[in-house]
Amino acid sequence: MRQAFDPDDPFSSQLAQMRSKVGDLAERSGALRDETNRAVAATGFAELRRDKQRLIAEELPKLQACVKKGKGVGPEVVQARLAQLDALASEIDAVGDGANVGARPLRPQAPEARGGFLGLGRKAPNLGEIQLSDLDADDPELDPAYYNETAEAAGFRQDWLRAREVQDAYLDRIGRGVGDMKEIAQAQADEINRQAPLVDAVEERVETVTSELRNNNVKLKQVVTSIRSTRKFCIDFVLLMVVLGIGMYIFSVVT
Repeated sequence: MRQAFDPDDPFSSQLAQMRSKVGDLAERSGALRDETNRAVAATGFAELRRDKQRLIAEELPKLQACVKKGKGVGPEVVQARLAQLDALASEIDAVGDGANVGARPLRPQAPEARGGFLGLGRKAPNLGEIQLSDLDADDPELDPAYYNETAEAAGFRQDWLRAREVQDAYLDRIGRGVGDMKEIAQAQADEINRQAPLVDAVEERVETVTSELRNNNVKLKQVVTSIRSTRKFCIDFVLLMVVLGIGMYIFSVVT
């Protein structure tokens, strides 16, 4: 259970929270060591290393800022808190992260330039060098059998091989289909090239017939116009004769 924040002793409150987080990291590390799936273990250790780095780079400086805070904090209390900080940093480093690297992360500024470890007057080890911790004989990653192929990995590889064969078969079918479509397209292109001269000849003949039809229409219009004019003249002549006949008949009756 997380300890409530005490405004009179912020260092102890944050220290308790940090120890709880370190305990969670240790539990996760133990679970990952027992993990049989190497992919899951590698992913988990990578996340664990990021969480360790976050604790050292972000949480420890915050805890450092609280070393001198609180009621009744004297030199003896400060020294005791510094010792607790050292112990907490060692606990964080001791959490197994799958890399077996015991060095603390690099700081932007050397510890000596800040006056000691965490800038509080104590000399810290050189953090600018990468140090390797002693090899753990019980580490499963040092056992050659750890890298042997498991039944699960073998099954996964067989599934992958079968899936690849099915995929290759589909790709072959697609390739053959593309080849057939290419041949059909080439045949269509050849046929279009052969039909192109015929189409051009038909277009020329259509243009010629269209021009002849246009000329014939003009001539036919002229003929119709002339026929209509002749018919009109005949009708007018007949009507004139009828009128003259009627006039002569009336004149003979009157006289």
